[in-house]
Amino acid sequence: MTNPMTLRTTRDAYVGLDDPTWDEWNAWHRAMLEERRAALAHARFDPSVYMDANLMWSDTTFRQLFLFIYDASFYDRDACRYRTPELIDRWRAMFGRVDSVLLWHAYPRLGFDRRTQFDFYRDMPGGISQLKAQVSDALHARGVRVFVDYNPWDAGTYDELAEIVSGLDADGVMLDTMTELPERLAREVGLRRKGVVFVPELRPRDADLRHLRQSWAQWFEVGDAATPSIYRHRWLLPQHMQLAIRRWDTSRKQDIAYSFFNGSGLLLWDNVFGTWSPFSRDDRRLVAETAAVLDHGQDLMVHGQWLPLIPTGVSGLDANLWNEAPGGPGRAIMTLRNRTRAVVRYRLMQQAPAGLTYVAFWGDGRELVAGDTVDVAPEGVQALLLDRPGSARRALEHFRRLSERADVALPDYEERCPRPRPVAASPERARAAATRPRPRPSAETVKPR
Repeated sequence: MTNPMTLRTTRDAYVGLDDPTWDEWNAWHRAMLEERRAALAHARFDPSVYMDANLMWSDTTFRQLFLFIYDASFYDRDACRYRTPELIDRWRAMFGRVDSVLLWHAYPRLGFDRRTQFDFYRDMPGGISQLKAQVSDALHARGVRVFVDYNPWDAGTYDELAEIVSGLDADGVMLDTMTELPERLAREVGLRRKGVVFVPELRPRDADLRHLRQSWAQWFEVGDAATPSIYRHRWLLPQHMQLAIRRWDTSRKQDIAYSFFNGSGLLLWDNVFGTWSPFSRDDRRLVAETAAVLDHGQDLMVHGQWLPLIPTGVSGLDANLWNEAPGGPGRAIMTLRNRTRAVVRYRLMQQAPAGLTYVAFWGDGRELVAGDTVDVAPEGVQALLLDRPGSARRALEHFRRLSERADVALPDYEERCPRPRPVAASPERARAAATRPRPRPSAETVKPR
C-alpha cells in the first residue's frame, strides 16, 4: 500500500507539480479529490445555498465593477440625471463585460458630518427612488446585477441595510472588513428580499462557505513564478465566485491572468476612494479578451469536470482543463498560464473527436490538429477550445471584436493623477448635513476584526 501524497499549499492556494508525468499527476489529482472531500466534511458543508435557484445567477458573475457613487462621471449635474446607460456602454467597450456593479457609498467621506453610512445612499440626488429608477433598474435592464456595501464599523442597523437592499432592488451585499455572514443580518435582509448574495472582503473560513456564494480574493498568497497553483476555495467549491483584486497595483496583469486561468472572477476598480488608478491599454485589452473567452466557455468552467494543473510537457507552463458533463457533444476548454518571462509553446496532444475542432483564442484562428503548437506570451495566458467548427468560429470572431474595441487609447481616462475639480455643496444641503442627529451605534453592529 502506497503512502498518500502530501499536498503543498499556500495560505490561499493549492500547489501543483511543475512539468509532471501523467502518473505523477494522477497521484496528485487523487490526493486533491480526497482533500476536497475531507475539507468539506470537516467544515460540515451544507450545499443548500449553492442549490438555491434564486442565487444561481451568481455562478457566472465573473466581472464586478467598483463604482464610487461620488465619482464625477456618475451623475450629470446639468441634466439632473444619472449617466447609467452611457457608463454601461463605456465599461463594456473598455472591459468586454461587466456582470455586476458595487455601489460604494460612504468611506472615506464618512465621519465629516453627522450622517451614517446609509444616509449616503439616501442623500444621492433624487433619493432612493431615483437611485433605483435610474441606476438599479437601468443596470438590471442591461443584465447587470447591483451590489450595495455594508460597513460594520459604522452606525446603522441590519434593518436599515435591509431597507436599502429592498429600496434599491439590490442583488448582493459587500461585507466590508468582514469574513463571515452574521445570521441576524442575513435574516433581516432575507425578510425584505430573496436571492441576495453576500460577499465578504476578507477570506472566509471553510465553514462559512455554506452561506457565501462569493468573496474577494484580495492580495491573495498564491505562490511565485516557481509555483504552479490554483485558488483553494475555487477547488473546494467551483461555484464559489472569488473576485481577484490588488487595489494599488498599477499593472493588473497578474490578477487578470491568474483569475482567468482559474476560471474565476475579477474586480474592476479604478477610482480607489478618490485616488485615480486607471487600467492601462494593455490591461483593458487583456480584460476584454479574457471576457470573450468567458462569454463562450463559462458554462464549462462552472459546471464542467475540472482537471486542474494537468501535464503540459513544458516546465513553467500550467494548464487547467474543463470537460463538458456527460451527455453533451464533448466540448472542452483549456486555460494555459505561462509563469516564465519567455514565450513558451504548448503542443496539442490529441486529435479532435469527429464533428469537433480545436482552436486557440490568441493565434491565427486556424483549426488545430494533433502536433500543432500554440504560443503563450511571457507571464501571459492562452485558451484552447474544443467545439463544433461553427461555434468555434463565432467564439473567435467575438474575441476579435472585443479585443479591437478595447485596444484604443483613452487619454482622458489614462491620466493617472487628473486634477481634482472642487464642487461646493448647496447651502441647503450643508445646513441639513450639519443639523442631522447622528444615531448611536447599535448593539448589533459587528466589530471590525
